[in-house]
Parts: sequence; structure tokens; C-alpha cells
Amino acid sequence: MESLKVFHADGLDFGNSSYTTQQNVSWGELLWGLVAKQKVSLQLSLTSLPCNSITSLSSVNCNLHDSSFPWDFRVSPTLEKLNLSKNPIRFLPDCFKGLEEVKNLIIYDCNQLQTLEDLPKIKKLHALRCPLLEKISLKPGLFLEGYAFPHKCEKLLEMESVFKVVPIGEIDSELINNFGIYDVESMKTTQRRLYNGYTSSVKRCPIQVPHRCESFSIFYPGSSVPIWFTYQSYVPSLSFIISNSKLRYLNACIVYKLNPGKPIYFYLIFHNITKDKMIVHNPACYGIPEGDEYMTWLSHWKFGSHEAGPGDEAGTTMITRLR
Repeated sequence: MESLKVFHADGLDFGNSSYTTQQNVSWGELLWGLVAKQKVSLQLSLTSLPCNSITSLSSVNCNLHDSSFPWDFRVSPTLEKLNLSKNPIRFLPDCFKGLEEVKNLIIYDCNQLQTLEDLPKIKKLHALRCPLLEKISLKPGLFLEGYAFPHKCEKLLEMESVFKVVPIGEIDSELINNFGIYDVESMKTTQRRLYNGYTSSVKRCPIQVPHRCESFSIFYPGSSVPIWFTYQSYVPSLSFIISNSKLRYLNACIVYKLNPGKPIYFYLIFHNITKDKMIVHNPACYGIPEGDEYMTWLSHWKFGSHEAGPGDEAGTTMITRLR
């Protein structure tokens, strides 16, 4: 067992860590009993798992609770694939947080899971159908390098380096005023539908602000564009000349309607025509209009120091497509 690389313990009951296997029963004998379909009545303990060399560990539907992981439980630092699906855990156990890298983390149908915090470097993250999951974060300085699929995690409000959704009352008041929004108190209680493109879910909530490190957006009902927007157009694109300073950020206002029941992708494209450079912004979430009403999208988009300079001709374009 010292050379074991792949171990699928799916369906075994590790739910009570206070029990241990009998001293005269080895893992080899236990596994042979399972293969031979003999009745196995032992209470199993995670401490006896042969984890020293395992690179792939699957513990689906093993009745694992937060208390099922004893303080001395360790996994191999070479662990590459981990599947903890269908277990009543609320958090990622500390023994897995200590890993440096996991190429594939799979957690689906964990109905009690609330957060996935201090994750190691991950290539692929599958967190599907976890209805109470609210936050996904990595160790300081790390970013999701590959794919993340938090599908049908309706309560997910934050996925580090990808998106975060906060109530409008938590956004800096000066920034809100600069957008021309002055009735924030009523927005705190106004219920709207918000579609999250990462979780493929819709929820009704007070007006929320989806944002990333380089931008944030506000969606609210109505069709009035704040008067301080200098360049306006009735078509989904416009062009302008940048003034005598570098473009530090771009504020955009888009008014739209949607066909009921048809989720779409939103793309806001900035094109520096002079430098022939394009930047694409795809918001993590967007507001869904009710009935025949309009929805207003205000976007604040931070720019790097070399994106656009004085005298550059630039343009913005709004593109949508069906999901």
C-alpha cells in the first residue's frame, strides 16, 4: 500500500473519526473484503488511510463532516486530484489547505458547504450545486490559473480574482455620487433580479454591485442617462477623442431591454483606434428587467497607464449574444 497512487473510497463511511479500524486488520484485508463483497462492519477512520503516496483521492458520499478530519490527518503533498463531493462538510478541511497545488478540485452536491477559503493553487475547480456556498478564495498572492465552474451555486457572492458582489450601500459614497446616483437608500430595498453568468443562476435581491479588480457595475431600473455623460448615442457604439491627459478610467452608461427567458452575454469593448488596441469587459452579473421596463447599466472601468493617451481616437461598442 505504500506505493498506492489512486484511491477511490467512494461510499465508505468515514463519518465518525472517533472510531479506528481493528489493529489486526490491514487495509489490504479490508479492501479485499470489499472487493469480494464480504460484509464489512468496521467503523473506518481517516487516520488509517494510506495517503503517503496518493496523487488522486476520491471520497464521494463518505459521510464526511468537519469533525471527521482528525488533527493528525495528513495527505501527500503530491496530491493532484481531490474529490470531496456529496459530503456534509461546511468548510475545506485544514489538511487540504496545507497543500501547495491541486490540479483538479471537485466538490459537487455538498449541501452544507458554506465557504472554500485559503485554497492552494488550482488548475480546475468544480464546485457544482452547492446551494449554501457564498465565498471562494485562495491563499494570499494566488489566483485561479485554470477553469472554475461554480455552476448552480446560487448564493455565491465572491470568487477571488474573478468576481465579487456587494450591496450598493458598501460602495464608496463619493464614487456613487460621481455616477449621478443620489437615492441610494431606496436602492437598498428595491428588489431586482440579478443573473450571475458564472453560477448560471438568477436571484431576486436588493440592488447589488458586481465588480472585479479593474471594474465595477451598477444595474438599476430606468432609462435616464446621467447628464454628465458627454458622449451619447442611440446606437450601441460611439467614438471620441481623448483629451490632454492619459485615460485613467472609463465610465459608461448603457440602457437596454431583454427578451424574457433568454440569458445573454454582455461585452463592452474599448477600441483605441490610434494604437489599434482593444480591451474587452464582460461583467460577471447583470440586472434583468421586469416585463417591458428598461434597465440601466453604469460601468466604472479602470485603465492601465499605457492603454490610451492624449489625442488618441477611441471608441466603445456594446455587444450581446445569446448564451
